[in-house]
Amino acid sequence: FAVGQLLAAPLVHLTHTVAQFTAGDLSARANIQTADEIGILGASFNKMAEQVGKLFRGLEERTHELERSQDVIFAVSKLSKASLDMELLLSETVSLLQTRFNLYHVLLLLVDDEKEALILRAGSGKVAKELQHESYTIPLDYENSIVAQAARTQEVVVVDDARVEPSFMEHPLLPETLSEVAIPLASRDTLLGVLDLQDNRSEEHTSELQS
Repeated sequence: FAVGQLLAAPLVHLTHTVAQFTAGDLSARANIQTADEIGILGASFNKMAEQVGKLFRGLEERTHELERSQDVIFAVSKLSKASLDMELLLSETVSLLQTRFNLYHVLLLLVDDEKEALILRAGSGKVAKELQHESYTIPLDYENSIVAQAARTQEVVVVDDARVEPSFMEHPLLPETLSEVAIPLASRDTLLGVLDLQDNRSEEHTSELQS
């Protein structure tokens, strides 16, 4: 869990930077100095952000000309690709977490604009794609969700063994979950989302494997 929290720090910064950029702050850049995969993702985001910034500056200079030419189609295509790259960035991040820690499943949920629910933005595996297709959301006031609880309290919530945890609600698409950790992602006391780590081993079983 300590390693997870350590890893969550640059992820929080990267998520916050992506949120700033998508909100219109084209100068937002990720300041991640680590040499691991998340550092590489941060550098990739900065490179992409610089390219999009150049594209916007070019659009501002040539607005009237672009409206009368086929370059408009090219500009829209470039902007759409930039948006897809951001989704790809989040997807690669959760896949990295799943692979590195050999987890059953990893989900990244971000707070919606109304601050009323968490929306699934990225996840590992086919299940995540199905959940995203269904526009999977978790209301912040949902009592039977440790993800919502982590968002409300902005504290890490841990379920060591789902089989004996009365508040744990099994998801039909994730039937093998035996332990779960929900890590809130916040910046300057502002909640950005929750990182949900799920495993098909309980803490007890994990201890047995280690010993």
